[in-house]
Amino acid sequence: MPKLPLSQYRVLGMAHLCGLRLAIKMPTIGGMDTAIRRGKADAILVADDFAGWRAQVRSLLEARPEWQVIREAVDGLQAVEMTRELHPDIVILDIGMPVLNSVEAAKQIRQGSPRSRIIFATQNDDADVRREALAAGAVGYLLKTNAASDLLLAIELALKNGHYPHGHFHHDP
Repeated sequence: MPKLPLSQYRVLGMAHLCGLRLAIKMPTIGGMDTAIRRGKADAILVADDFAGWRAQVRSLLEARPEWQVIREAVDGLQAVEMTRELHPDIVILDIGMPVLNSVEAAKQIRQGSPRSRIIFATQNDDADVRREALAAGAVGYLLKTNAASDLLLAIELALKNGHYPHGHFHHDP
């Protein structure tokens, strides 16, 4: 690999070795963060307007070496644009996103990146909203209050072409 200026690298994560904190870095392409993946890691995009939630999800997911959070979006439009650019395997969306309604964002994501599997993680337990989200192409709908236990399972099922719609599961035919 050719040597690049330090500004052309992005931090992938931190590692602790013998009491030292080491930054794990990967080169960026054209100065932009792109879908550089570790081996065969499944790429995940996290979209939520609350930075604290995104950080919690990233921490939870990055404990799994087979998954890589490749980007974070702060609104529905950014989620659509990033998905079209990066084509992640999984998109985790909050239902109440600014700029572009999350259900509309899900529809656009399905059109622009049909392989990307969408999971809604939300605080909204309304049955009509859940039906609308699943009709927009989401394969999962779970409550943030249960995310610590449900999100990992929902991602695993989605990667196997299954569904996790709010507490029950079925496979695509």
